[in-house]
Amino acid sequence: MDLKKWLLGGVVAFVVMYILSYIWYMPLMGGFYGDAFADVARPNVDFLWITLGYLFYGLAMAFVYPIGYQGGPGMKEGMRFGLIAGVLIWLAPQFIYLGSFELTFKGTLVDTIYHIVEAMIGGTVIGALYGSPEAEAEPEPAAAPVTPPPAEPSTPAGPTGPENLSEPE
Repeated sequence: MDLKKWLLGGVVAFVVMYILSYIWYMPLMGGFYGDAFADVARPNVDFLWITLGYLFYGLAMAFVYPIGYQGGPGMKEGMRFGLIAGVLIWLAPQFIYLGSFELTFKGTLVDTIYHIVEAMIGGTVIGALYGSPEAEAEPEPAAAPVTPPPAEPSTPAGPTGPENLSEPE
């Protein structure tokens, strides 16, 4: 594992997903979530735990990304990886929460879709930073040029009978 790529990918994915999350939950959808999760939401959000959760999330995704890499452009692979990670990480727990807490189906569905898209964006960032391993692989050294063996002295073409031989002048 490339430690530098892991840390860089994890931290950048954390920052991107954290900022997206803030924008999504506060100015864009704050009213919707306030209504959908009013019975279970904290009166004051504790950003320390959210920040630590997103930091771990970004680092964990960046750690797993190279394990599942299947070839192809980094950003495309990252988006594919993010889709898989988002479904694996968010789909099952959201249904479990729906059955365990007083949540609305609509709120849970919107939140699940958001988190899967968020994971796709985070995966795309990680894929872009990791790049395509094939493109980074050192090219194999070129074989030494093959030089043909020296040519033997050539003899004049044509018949070599006695009539073609003449005395030098």
